Amino acid sequence: MPTAPEADHDLARLYGDKQPGRILVAVTDAALPITPVTAEVLAQERKPLPVLDEFVLRLVKKGVNTSSQISALLGLPEALVHDALADQFSQGTLRYARLGAKILQLTPAGERMVTEVSEITPIRRDLDLYFDRLSWRLIPCDKRDLLNRHQATDHGLIILPADPDWVISKDDDITPAVLNNLLKLTGDEGVEVITVKKIREGKPRYLQVKLLIYADTTGTDIVLSMVVNDELSKVHEHALARLDAVTKLNIRVEQPAEHPPLDAELERQRIPVEPTSPAELSPSPPRATTPASPPGPVQAPPQNPAMAGPPPTLEVRGISVFEHPALLNTALTIATTRILLIVPWVRRSVVNTDFISKLESRLRRGVRVHIAHGYEDDLPDPDADRKLKNLARRFPDKLTYTRIINNHAKVFIFDNIWVSTSFNWLSFRGDSDRTFRREEGTLVRSRTITDAQYDHFVQVIQDDAIG
Repeated sequence: MPTAPEADHDLARLYGDKQPGRILVAVTDAALPITPVTAEVLAQERKPLPVLDEFVLRLVKKGVNTSSQISALLGLPEALVHDALADQFSQGTLRYARLGAKILQLTPAGERMVTEVSEITPIRRDLDLYFDRLSWRLIPCDKRDLLNRHQATDHGLIILPADPDWVISKDDDITPAVLNNLLKLTGDEGVEVITVKKIREGKPRYLQVKLLIYADTTGTDIVLSMVVNDELSKVHEHALARLDAVTKLNIRVEQPAEHPPLDAELERQRIPVEPTSPAELSPSPPRATTPASPPGPVQAPPQNPAMAGPPPTLEVRGISVFEHPALLNTALTIATTRILLIVPWVRRSVVNTDFISKLESRLRRGVRVHIAHGYEDDLPDPDADRKLKNLARRFPDKLTYTRIINNHAKVFIFDNIWVSTSFNWLSFRGDSDRTFRREEGTLVRSRTITDAQYDHFVQVIQDDAIG
């Protein structure tokens, strides 16, 4: 499932400067190809003492009772044997048979230890594993987080490439050493794998990750990186470069679009977008609004940000492409009076079950909602269209869902906030056209201005409705 939209904006802040000389153009949801693997292994419980110490105790038990004899039998330097003996003396498993003699003897605790390690026998065990076919290694994973291909496509995730000619091998890829390292990483250190008997591959699955798209100012030098399990992964970055994923995924970067113009007074007070790119590529320093209002995303506090504390008289600031999904999620979570959206396209990758659930929650709280769509002959996804029509029938006094004549407008209003932008609010995930650009919009927080915009666009919807 797509992660919280706020995450994109956070990732842009964290990793926007991680590719020197390039700008972070987009953060998008992607699907990492995973093969579930069941490995049949011969394993044993990890023994309570190191291997050398175990052999020392076993030899003493057999009557080899001097350090020089033990060293000779094991073919090891006597200094190593002395270290093992010192450890076991401190553990209380060894003692000297009599004072003044260097004859070693097991203590009662030593006798019990030798018996205990002798009774540990290997067992056959099946390990459920997850093989990352992009970085070509096992990764920690929870099967509940995995999607099949239909689910990944339905959620609008970009399906990442994998090398189809490589075959997972128990001799090279899933060895005892690899498994024991993975068990340590996942905290399961009670078992030690001795041998991998065989492996069985399950049906292909996908793990949702974040794909980061960087480009130089010309848009020709593109680098892909990834965030996996909340960590920026250089291993995956190298794998994407090796597979030439930019070409395979048909990713292109165009020059940044100018934000839709405002009237002269609002334009004068507009604060530019905060930089998420290298300093030499950052926009000019921000200008103050009236009164001053710090830039930053509209968060999702317990109450409507328009009503929290003394509101600014006017806020006019730029918003990055990364912030748009977070704003939409904010409206669906905390709007108290109204939401208005006019979009060219409606896609199920955005208008999914979570979207409908949040929208219904707003409707039940009395929020008035207008959604309008329409561009040339393009129709909304049947699933998204059905969900919205069903909701409109259930809340006829609160929700209008309207197809309008040819329209390329992108209008978003909630409560006393109006966003002027070129962002596709209900189709930003899963677009088959993999062309990215640093789109920039403007957030205007003002009851008077937003009221005027709201009234205007409600009339546009009524005038341009089809049927």
